[in-house]
Parts: sequence; structure tokens; C-alpha cells
Amino acid sequence: MFYLAQTDIPQILYSENTGEPIKRCVKCERNLMKDTFYIIEKAFRQDLKTKKLEGIFEYALCDECHEKMGKSFSKESLERIKMYFDLYVDMQKRDKELYEKNETIHFEDWIAECIISKKPISELAEFQIAAWCFNDKVIYGGLPMAISFKAADEIQEVLSQQTKDELDDFYNYINPPIAFDQVSHKRLIFI
Repeated sequence: MFYLAQTDIPQILYSENTGEPIKRCVKCERNLMKDTFYIIEKAFRQDLKTKKLEGIFEYALCDECHEKMGKSFSKESLERIKMYFDLYVDMQKRDKELYEKNETIHFEDWIAECIISKKPISELAEFQIAAWCFNDKVIYGGLPMAISFKAADEIQEVLSQQTKDELDDFYNYINPPIAFDQVSHKRLIFI
């Protein structure tokens, strides 16, 4: 469910390499700043004492490439992912509560805790965030959200081998081999 609320893309979603908004789709190189819907997913490692974040991986995927990727997933995996989220989260209730929390939308409220465990991200050593964007704005409804690596691992467990293979191929495409040492599992989940 998408609402009309939009905010500027926050710094946490900027590219770790350039320090600027991600401007190209990782698959097709489409310019994301020209009337394009797209998803950004980033994973972080956090020093729990200093709260310093280290980016582990990131990507932006235009809506067309996102749709193609989703179609490559098995029907079984898509059903299981939906069941997993339905078990832990009432997305409509969450959206309503977050919209009513303040007079204005704050990105930080939407990623303040793991959507599954409800544990604050300030207490997570590793987590991912994702957001739907349009041009230079974040769109609210369902996403943005944060999820712990523990929950991402649980989701990986319910996926079919076909879907795991698709995710592995995509992960290998977006990450240099050095990243394989930093992330023990391929935790792409927002595709």
C-alpha cells in the first residue's frame, strides 16, 4: 500500500561510495532521477558501543528490473515470504500507526526497529533497511522498514532452492568478491 507521503531521501540511503543518492539501477543502469520508481536496499554492521555504522552492501533496482526479479522467484517462495511477514506484522496497522505518530513523516520512525522482532536497530549488530523511492523522494507505505540479519536468515530458510539460486546470482552480481567475507549469508530479502 502506498500513500502520498514523501520525504527527501535521507543520508542513510546514500551510496557508501559516493556519499550521494544512488542514481542508477544496478541492473539496467537506468537513471533513477527521471520519473522512476525504485527500491533501495542497504545492509549495515553497527558497533553497539559507538553506534557507528559500516555499510556491507547496497543496491538500487528500478521498478521494471524489480518486477523481473520478482517473477524469477518460485511461487512457493513468494507464498512463504508473505506468510512469514503476515505471521509477524500487520502492515496496514503499522502504516496507520506510523502515519498517526507525528504531524510530519520521519524516516527514522519507519526504520527504528526490526519489523519482525520489534528490537530497536540501535541494539542490532547487523541489519538491513529498504525503501521505495521516486526520483529523489522516499515513498511511505509498507516500506521503508528495517530488518535484523536474524530475521533475514529466517526468511532465507523458507525459500525454495530456485529462489535461493536467483538471489545468489543477484548478490554475486552486485557485490565484489571481497564482500563475500563480510557477509556470511546472502540476505537479500526486499526484492
